Amino acid sequence: MSAPDRSTSATVPASAGTVGFYVSVRTGARAHAALALGPFPDRRVARLQVEPRRRHVAERCRSGGWWRFGTVRITARPGRPLPVGTNNQLLEGRVE
Repeated sequence: MSAPDRSTSATVPASAGTVGFYVSVRTGARAHAALALGPFPDRRVARLQVEPRRRHVAERCRSGGWWRFGTVRITARPGRPLPVGTNNQLLEGRVE
């Protein structure tokens, strides 16, 4: 299984159409989805991380059990790198 890029920022600009898949999380009905973990090479690999991330958050945050977790596909803009998941460094070494 592929682990996400753990760097704080991608250093090589992505070519037009580069796609990454992420574990996303929404903390409320009106909250925007955050890119919690990724990028992963395909949706299947990202999906395999949804339940472990949900359990991880629920164990540490009382309201975390109510948050919505899923996957999202992001296409990089021409000449721009794919974003890095906000929890990549926090979860370093814990990706199952």
